[in-house]
Amino acid sequence: MVYGPSVRDFQTVDDIHQSNALIWSLVTSGKDASIPDTRVPKQVDVRDVAFTHVAALEKMTDSNQRYLIANDQNWTQQQIADIVHQSSLVPENIKQTTPVGSKDYQLPDFYIIDSSKAKQELGVTYTPFQKTIEDLTIQFGKLQQTLKQ
Repeated sequence: MVYGPSVRDFQTVDDIHQSNALIWSLVTSGKDASIPDTRVPKQVDVRDVAFTHVAALEKMTDSNQRYLIANDQNWTQQQIADIVHQSSLVPENIKQTTPVGSKDYQLPDFYIIDSSKAKQELGVTYTPFQKTIEDLTIQFGKLQQTLKQ
């Protein structure tokens, strides 16, 4: 999944692309809502995708290489809720509409994505998941305020 903030702030809910819409639905579902299961615990920040595209274009060779990019860190819906409630950067209006869930949730073992080729050949580094969520929820907070007007 590709998550992260938009280049421009969201003006309407329709501006939120499909991946980010999953997070929007979580952080606006209400304090007492249940936290959905995590189906695909792999992600990459949209800014890392952009960097990788530029780096691949600059390296362009005749070898027609493919690069798989994904943050090494698995994540859960519960982890998103925890980040929202623990981060001082997340707006209060988002904290008020995000479920608390259960602190003892453990993600089962999942497959591993090897993105070492992109790291070695293109110099890709990955944005920490917490920063992705914080930056995105800051924009969501602004959207929530806009929608209330």
